[in-house]
Amino acid sequence: LKTANFSGGNQQKSVLAREMEQDPGMLIVGQPTRGVDVETKREIYMMLRNLAAAGKAIVLLSSDTPELVHLCDRVAVVREGRIKAMLEREALSEEAIVSAAMGAEQQKVAA
Repeated sequence: LKTANFSGGNQQKSVLAREMEQDPGMLIVGQPTRGVDVETKREIYMMLRNLAAAGKAIVLLSSDTPELVHLCDRVAVVREGRIKAMLEREALSEEAIVSAAMGAEQQKVAA
């Protein structure tokens, strides 16, 4: 099945579905919802949540802070090639992510 004529959202879902068929232990996903409509974004979130619920590790690369807060158990904020903060679920907020990204002192928030 050729996906070249699919919309951006359907292409993203197709890539995720193809990867899920391989039953990976870990999935690295970069900007999975960039440029997709709200409904497709919701569907992609459900796919990622289902993978996580099945015990799969997901590394999500995203600059969408609400998405990170909504989906992640832990966020590593990287700036200039270095981890500037490691934020656990309890400390996750858009403000904490942006603060670390803008240069706040390196911090480690334990679970």
